[in-house]
Amino acid sequence: MSGRSSKARNSPEGEVLTFAVLTTEPNTLMADIHNRMPVIVKPEDYGRWLDPGLSDVAELQKLVGPYPECFMEAFLPLEIASI
Repeated sequence: MSGRSSKARNSPEGEVLTFAVLTTEPNTLMADIHNRMPVIVKPEDYGRWLDPGLSDVAELQKLVGPYPECFMEAFLPLEIASI
C-alpha cells in the first residue's frame, strides 16, 4: 500500500508521527465491498514511487490508480460468511 508519513512539529503534544494511507476508486473486485480502496503500488514501480526526485504530478498519478483485479483475491471473513 502507499502512504505518506511525516513528523508534525507544531503539535501541542510536541513532535507527533503521522501517517496517511492513499486511496483511489475501487477496481471491479473491490467495488462490491467498498467505494474506495488503498493505492497498491506495483512491485515494478517501487523505485519510482520511492524516488524523492520524482515530483512530476502526471508521472505520480500513473502510479496511484486501482490495482489490477487479476492480481488480487477477495475473501469474506468467517464471521460474515457464516451468517
